[in-house]
Amino acid sequence: MIRVRGLHKTYRDETRTIEVLSGADFEAKAGEFIAIRGRSGSGKTTLINIIGGLDRDYVGEVRVADKLLHALPEADLAHYRSATVGFVFQSFHLVRHLTVLDNVSLPAVFARGESRLRADEIQARARRLLAEVDLADYAEVLPSQLSGGQKQRVAIARALFNRPPILVCDEPTGNLDATTAEEILELFARLNTKLGTTLLVVTHDPHVARRATREVTVLDGQIHGGHLHPRVPPPSPGETPRPHSDIAAPEATP
Repeated sequence: MIRVRGLHKTYRDETRTIEVLSGADFEAKAGEFIAIRGRSGSGKTTLINIIGGLDRDYVGEVRVADKLLHALPEADLAHYRSATVGFVFQSFHLVRHLTVLDNVSLPAVFARGESRLRADEIQARARRLLAEVDLADYAEVLPSQLSGGQKQRVAIARALFNRPPILVCDEPTGNLDATTAEEILELFARLNTKLGTTLLVVTHDPHVARRATREVTVLDGQIHGGHLHPRVPPPSPGETPRPHSDIAAPEATP
C-alpha cells in the first residue's frame, strides 16, 4: 500500500541546511500497525507528513495506494488527503464552538462530487463513528466538556469519517495520562483488527510502540529496523498500566 524509495528532505534557514531524510526507504502493507520511533528532529513527523500529502517539497518516490504523490495535481492531492488518509494529532485540533457530532462530521463540509453526502447521511455516519469510539452519548456536547481521552476519541472518529484506509498519527497519546493512553491504544488495535485500517503512529514511548505489530526507527536520515511485535494484550482489570514515557528511542544500528 505504501512504498517510499530514495526519500530526501531538506530544511533550510538563513544560516544552514539540514537534511533530515537522506535517501530513506520505507514500505507498509495494507492493514499493518506500524510504530515510527526516533529522537526529536530525526524526521519521524516529516515522513508521515509526506506520506499524508501535507508536504510535497522532497526528492524521491512516494507511492500510496497506487498513486505517485509528487505527480498528482493539487486538486487530486487534496482529494487524496481527504479520501485516503486520516490524520490524528497530539493536540486534538477540535473546533471549540462546534458540538462533538459537528466536529466528527466536519470532513463532509469539504467533500466534492460523488463523495458528497446528504445531511441525514452525514449525521448517521457521524453517530455510527461516535458509537464506534464509545462516545454515542456525547454527540451534543462541546469539546470543553470532555476529558483529554474523550477529545482524542472524537479526533479519531473525525479522521475516520471519510473511511480512509490509512491513519497517520503524530504522538496521539502524548497529552494523555497512562490509563487514558492505554484506552486509545486499545481503540487503535480494535480499528486495525476490525476495519483493517493501516496505522502509522509516531511515538517516543516504547510502550506505545510495543502495541504496534511492527516498529521502525528513524535515525541519521534513514529508516531502520522493522522488527515484528506480537500483539500486546491490554492490562487486566485492576492492573496499573505502564507509565507513559517521553524517553527517546535508543539509537538503532543499520
